[in-house]
Amino acid sequence: MKSSRVKLSDNKQPFLSSLLYPFGRVRRRYFCYYLLIYVVFNVLISLLSGLLMSMVQSIGMLIAIIFYVALLGVWICQTVRRYHDFGFSGLLPGVIFVVTMAYTVMLSLPGAPLVQMMGAETTEVVRIVIWVLFLILMVFVPALVPGTKGFNHYGSNPRYDYKEQLAEYKAQQFAEAEA
Repeated sequence: MKSSRVKLSDNKQPFLSSLLYPFGRVRRRYFCYYLLIYVVFNVLISLLSGLLMSMVQSIGMLIAIIFYVALLGVWICQTVRRYHDFGFSGLLPGVIFVVTMAYTVMLSLPGAPLVQMMGAETTEVVRIVIWVLFLILMVFVPALVPGTKGFNHYGSNPRYDYKEQLAEYKAQQFAEAEA
């Protein structure tokens, strides 16, 4: 009998109630909905902060930062859950996010020490490579890779009924034990 770690928990959750919940699994369709919501809110926040910054610069910037951090939190949580759906750890999206943000912050430092150290052309190439990897690993992979059928070690398949999956899994385990 195979020794695989399986978590027999239900992953059916209401759409909006699990925005900041990084555990379990999420369907591709819901991930794409979250991504669409992220893009729409990002555009709205940019417009709103632009209007506010024309009136009161510090308040507009503060509001934009608060909303961007909240949106990034939702996106990271949903990306981690999407990786769980196809059986991977959420570590990869976390690492690529931290690397991308750290490199972006280092490029934004006053005096641009990173640009002086590496040269402008090299810095630009590295920035493009990092952002392409970010886009592939944080958007395209989660949106295109199908989820694991049945249970995996992050829970049940959110696409199907939990009770049916559980009965099927137990029947499979019983058949394997008999053999």
